[in-house]
Amino acid sequence: MDTGALLNIALVLGFVLLGGVFAAAEMALVSLRESQVRRIERSGALGARTADLARNPNRFLSTVQIGVTLSGFFSAAYGASAIAPDVVPLLQALGLGAAAAPVSFVGMTLLVAYLSLVLGELAPKRLALQNATGFTKVLAPPLIILAKVMRPVIWLLSMSTNAVVRLVGGDPHAGRESVSSEELWDMVAENELIEENSLTILADVFGAGDRTLQEVMRP
Repeated sequence: MDTGALLNIALVLGFVLLGGVFAAAEMALVSLRESQVRRIERSGALGARTADLARNPNRFLSTVQIGVTLSGFFSAAYGASAIAPDVVPLLQALGLGAAAAPVSFVGMTLLVAYLSLVLGELAPKRLALQNATGFTKVLAPPLIILAKVMRPVIWLLSMSTNAVVRLVGGDPHAGRESVSSEELWDMVAENELIEENSLTILADVFGAGDRTLQEVMRP
């Protein structure tokens, strides 16, 4: 392949990886617990802006989706239109003849879709899920800048999203669901570092809320 073809491949990979950055940022921000958000907030001025972004799902989700959508669009469109013609001569040399062009187009589209799923979605999200705080600290600053640049578009998307949420009976201003006592107990019970005696004491603490006054007073 010539230099132009290699440049086209590099551009497609760049768009795919850029989409992966946005996907990782989305997963990291969504996965943050409130305690992690408060810890980031106390780290300084940038941390405070990062916490503000994490607490505003309309803002960061709109920003992320703009990046993911544009990256996916350019990687798919550019990959099929720019790289496929360079593959046609190779397929013709293999004896495909007139079928080389459509086979090249479909093949490159599927290849770009595969790379987008693995490198642009699944792998970045899994890595971000494993280290939500670290990814947030690294990726939130450029997201904050992009959110300022795209403010009119984000405002339009937020208003549209709020309208749809209200239409289906949801609350557009509600935050993420808090952890219930049952979920908290499950997390404690699954922790292998807590000794059995400590688990027994904690079980009594969690069960105290379900006991009546008569049961507590009974000797």
